[in-house]
Amino acid sequence: MAVVADSTWAAVQARKLLKVEWNEPPSASESTASLREKMLRLASEPGAVIRSDGDFDKAHASAVKKIDAVYEVPFLAHATMEPVNCTAHVRGDSCELWAPTQIPRAAADAVASALGIPRERVKVHVTFIGGGFGRRLIQDYAVEAALISRDAGAAVQVVWSREDDIRHDFYRPAACHVLQAGLDAQGHLVSWRHRGSSPSIETFYNGTGISPRAAAQVDSLDFPALFVPNFRLEFTVAESSMPLGYWRSVDASGNQFVISGFFDEAAHAAGRDPLEFLLAALGPARKIPVGNAETLDVGRRRSVIQLAAQKCGWNEPLPAGRGRGIAAAFGWGSYVAQVAEVTCDGNRGTLRVDRVVCAVDCGTAVNPLGVKAQMEGAINFGLAQALKSTITISGGQVAQSNFHDYEVLRMSDAPPVIEVHIVPSAEPPGGCGELGVPPAAPAVANAIFAATGKRIRRLPIRAADLHPG
Repeated sequence: MAVVADSTWAAVQARKLLKVEWNEPPSASESTASLREKMLRLASEPGAVIRSDGDFDKAHASAVKKIDAVYEVPFLAHATMEPVNCTAHVRGDSCELWAPTQIPRAAADAVASALGIPRERVKVHVTFIGGGFGRRLIQDYAVEAALISRDAGAAVQVVWSREDDIRHDFYRPAACHVLQAGLDAQGHLVSWRHRGSSPSIETFYNGTGISPRAAAQVDSLDFPALFVPNFRLEFTVAESSMPLGYWRSVDASGNQFVISGFFDEAAHAAGRDPLEFLLAALGPARKIPVGNAETLDVGRRRSVIQLAAQKCGWNEPLPAGRGRGIAAAFGWGSYVAQVAEVTCDGNRGTLRVDRVVCAVDCGTAVNPLGVKAQMEGAINFGLAQALKSTITISGGQVAQSNFHDYEVLRMSDAPPVIEVHIVPSAEPPGGCGELGVPPAAPAVANAIFAATGKRIRRLPIRAADLHPG
């Protein structure tokens, strides 16, 4: 259903007058609570084995100290500053698009298929995007514009409202993770099991016939894989009616919060400094073959962690109520570590991120100012999921509608100090657009524990999560 008018204002006002009765879909019974219950149950049971090194069961049974935890992350919208929009002009067997799209060829392919015309008859003009973060990988809005233009017999600009954009996004999946780890008498990690469950992006697009490994929203090479002798990673798809899509840094956006948070728990359970524990687990600088002619460079991992720790003054004491936390991420050919400093009053439920120190090795930094800008933006993007954003479901529908209830980071919430230190390198350039997001949330969560002794295991962080006890 579409309203076509000669101005945006007229179309919006006419749409408000519509009285539409929609059929109730089969998903009407789904809610945040029902999906959470399902994911938690599935993550508590054996799942498809994504990776298994050593013998977890045997090693864990003999561990001197054992820890376990449940971590949760919510659905997230992309919430680009410019809601999706597209202008289309269909003339006979041809179509011209003016589209803020991340994949112009995909827009042309989708529109050609919808109109039943040759791909060569679709011309795409790519405009400034106004924020993408993965939302504009999907071409639904371009297809809408083309179909309406065809039926209206005129050039048409489709403009989604903010409410459309929040309520009809393709969301980053919610997830539940159940983890167990074991330590030996010397405080070394000897066992680690990670069971995750969430709706699957790959299943959403490719159907249920794909392999469990392809459907999994976890990565077999995610740390601490290769660094714990008895390691097991399992995943179970939790079916959901929610439309799903890739969100900035994809699976790592939520998974790194889980992994780095639980790793920090293991460090404290061992009675060791989290930085020292992390470097000890990585071991000496070396290159580890991981298949497909690729190697994992431990030296580059260690370097960013050590640089971030040095620049933040890791060993310098902080006043009461303040704490530091560290987290790292590796991918897209690059390496990053971040240290967050926070001020937290658990009794009042107040939290302030005072400073984030970031060290990044992206190979040859062709444009260092661009690298710095990407890291600063990614850190604030990651802090939004840590402190503000969540999508909830009620009666099969998204409950949020605009920035009053789907909150993003505002200037007053951003850390007053963000330092970005680029490791000099002659290695080939790696990616920077995704990499800075994953460490932000766990660095803050770990800093909260350092300041208050309160462990954060779900996002976003709420005032109630900070209270003692």
